[in-house]
Amino acid sequence: MRIAQALVSDPRILLLDEPLLSLDLPGQSQVASLIDRRCRTTGTAAVFVTHEINPILPYVDKVLYLVGGRWAAGSTEDVFTSERLSDLYGIPVEVARVGNRIMVVTAEEGVPYDLMDDEKCRLLSEIESKAHGHR
Repeated sequence: MRIAQALVSDPRILLLDEPLLSLDLPGQSQVASLIDRRCRTTGTAAVFVTHEINPILPYVDKVLYLVGGRWAAGSTEDVFTSERLSDLYGIPVEVARVGNRIMVVTAEEGVPYDLMDDEKCRLLSEIESKAHGHR
């Protein structure tokens, strides 16, 4: 509903804070695709703040990854590397690519969780209109 309200006002920039939260996988995919179509057809730029990077990976041009006041910016290939994220977190991190998905997990024993779900980790993904050639 909030996304529909934002789209009706015909904005030049969509600021989306956790728009995929509480959606099932098909819903996440549908919302990401809807926003991408809007960006491509109208030239609207979208800025996502999300912990759910995988549903928007096909549409992401740039990433700003924030961890405890530190950050990394660039393409998904530049940011989502074991070396880069290990530096940000200050612990060994493994980045695995499985199909079109990225998994980020700790490589340190005794830290058994997926870092993409860590509340300290905020991912700001910017989707720019491909029609305007922004990369």
